[in-house]
Amino acid sequence: MLSSIHRIAAAEPGTYDTFAHAYLSGYTRVRPLPDRFAELLEPYLLLRDCFILNFVTTAAPVNAAVAQWGPRRIDGIIANMTAYLAGQPYLGTLAS
Repeated sequence: MLSSIHRIAAAEPGTYDTFAHAYLSGYTRVRPLPDRFAELLEPYLLLRDCFILNFVTTAAPVNAAVAQWGPRRIDGIIANMTAYLAGQPYLGTLAS
């Protein structure tokens, strides 16, 4: 959920953090987050993007819609991962 919203809200600075904190506040009224949520979010976002890369690369050859948007999505994920390897926080992580 947060990863998808991050891409949608990227055009307006601060929108993602506002949404994410409100979403998580509502979520925790129903179910608690893991104790180590803050440190687990970043690796989870990386793992999710690995799954998306796998989906796009296997679906694009047989699905015209994925073939259309997939290359842009792959480019974005690779850019995020490259920035992460250069020491930047992974996109979608939250400031406290």
